[in-house]
Amino acid sequence: MCKLRAISISAMDLRNGDTSFYPPDSFPFAPISLPGVRMSLEQIRCVDISPDPGSAGYPLHEVEALAADIREHGVLRPVLLRATPSGYVIVHGERRWRAARMAGLDAVPAYLVHDVTRHDVVTA
Repeated sequence: MCKLRAISISAMDLRNGDTSFYPPDSFPFAPISLPGVRMSLEQIRCVDISPDPGSAGYPLHEVEALAADIREHGVLRPVLLRATPSGYVIVHGERRWRAARMAGLDAVPAYLVHDVTRHDVVTA
């Protein structure tokens, strides 16, 4: 069973300052490779993403503060998503996704976790 806690690593930690692996479109995040976890890094449209149904959400002032930062610096850390038949559900990064939408972004960088069930996420 995969433990998703191990995935909460900053993009800079993954890069170790090396930018030589950036894709040709300069998407500034490193791919993640963890044993037993298949993931891909993509830009995902905000409208295709939903919060986890069990999420309580975030206070508006917390989202507004992050939205201001995203307007100035962009999204510095991808969200973590799992695919569902109707789109994507957030595993980690809901406040970041809400703030990106508030900042007017159409898409966010996201790590897509493949072959992970809701049960895996809850037990991690």
